Amino acid sequence: MEPVSARHEGDLGGRLNPLGSNPQRVHIIVDEGEAGSLATQHAAWMTANLLARMAEDVVSLTITAPEGIPLHERVIPWGTAATLADALVQGAQAIGITPVAGEPSGAETLTLVIGANSSAAGDLFVSGYGWTGSVSTDPIRTAVGAMSLPIGPYIAACLAARVVFARARTTWDDFNHSYSAWSHSSNPEGFTDGPCDADIVLGEVLLAGVGAVGTALMHTLWAARGVSGSVTVADGDEKGIEASNLNRCMLFRSDMIGLPKASAAAGLVNGESPVKWDPQDGRATDIVKFPALVVSAVDSNTSRAEIQSRYPSVLLSGSTRDLRSEILRCGPPGVGACLSCFNRPEQQPSDEQLKDHIRDNADMEAMALDVGATAADLRSWVETGRCGHLSQESLSRLRGLVVEGADSDWAVGFVSVFTGTILAAEVLKEALAAAEPLNSITQRSTFQFASLSTRPELHVRRYLRQQDCPRCSPGVALDKWRGRYIHRGPTG
Repeated sequence: MEPVSARHEGDLGGRLNPLGSNPQRVHIIVDEGEAGSLATQHAAWMTANLLARMAEDVVSLTITAPEGIPLHERVIPWGTAATLADALVQGAQAIGITPVAGEPSGAETLTLVIGANSSAAGDLFVSGYGWTGSVSTDPIRTAVGAMSLPIGPYIAACLAARVVFARARTTWDDFNHSYSAWSHSSNPEGFTDGPCDADIVLGEVLLAGVGAVGTALMHTLWAARGVSGSVTVADGDEKGIEASNLNRCMLFRSDMIGLPKASAAAGLVNGESPVKWDPQDGRATDIVKFPALVVSAVDSNTSRAEIQSRYPSVLLSGSTRDLRSEILRCGPPGVGACLSCFNRPEQQPSDEQLKDHIRDNADMEAMALDVGATAADLRSWVETGRCGHLSQESLSRLRGLVVEGADSDWAVGFVSVFTGTILAAEVLKEALAAAEPLNSITQRSTFQFASLSTRPELHVRRYLRQQDCPRCSPGVALDKWRGRYIHRGPTG
């Protein structure tokens, strides 16, 4: 079984220092004057949630908050503690990865202060409100008020986790940044750039993929006040939750390994929220009728092409690659990119490539278990080329393992959670009929957490279709999509 750190161990072609080369001991302080604020509690929990999963980069996490402050509803999706101080520690401990305590030991290397207008001492200040999150090496001064959305606080938590990661694995020193999910812009001057306290009816939504991006979207919509609707969540990963998922899937804990992803995630968020979560432990494309709004959080191009082939009215996508986040609103048909554009289907490995993969694998027993076979079956096929007891289904699963390993080797939590949070913001903006990007003119937003200058880079731009894409070329399928497509914002 792969360790929790498996997906963030690599050095990204020499851009990162080795895992564990500068392990961080982090202390989170929740500002006394802001601890009762819903925004501060959201930021504190997501920061703790992210850091508690950074295996070997964070080796200890301590969390202190004022005693006796009640925990708001729908902040932490597990635990029974009634006060913020106890709930944060117990919630982070339950993840089961990084040691978490309620009192600092004196050996901490980095102190994060959560909350605006703080007078506490610390190395980094973390604050989010509404749609915007910020981190700064100086206290963040801003006016805040009633807030029902966790989007800004979660963005702030992701930017804070980036700083901790940078301290552990890089020489970056640019740690002051803000991001607005409403306007997709850096917005250091203020937080209230979109409606912060509104009733939002989603209607029916389909979420395809309940991995890192998908669970972050679910966590965000679950925590958002005033949001109602029905979301079907579908994931057909037969392996279920694995240890290597835990570094970036915010709704999964170590005691959930082996459970089906959709059911496990929905089981945590159902019941407390006006949003009804309907889990489907199978592929999204097995669902007979798609709703008007479909959200893609899948991680293979073959799956993306299959979803695009259903031509929903509104198709939103979130994806990550290394330290880069991308959000796309597909269309308009024949103009903007579809979900299949520039996403070449994965190359299926040949039999000889499969045999080489089996020979190179150190744990053949574990591989055999993953594909529903025995190690003897695999060895026999490698040696003779005859299937024998190795079924075609097992061979198909083995090909899938090789493709997945080649396509997406490296991932870290703060990139995935940032992407899922921004994707959830786009779902809310669709329900609000907001003309802000992303829309029919500016369809795509990318955020690179580590550009060549080490400073995050944001790009929001028009994203035109691939000219030879078979999924959105002129024809019957494109005409069908045009008839269904819902324009948002300018259409020029």
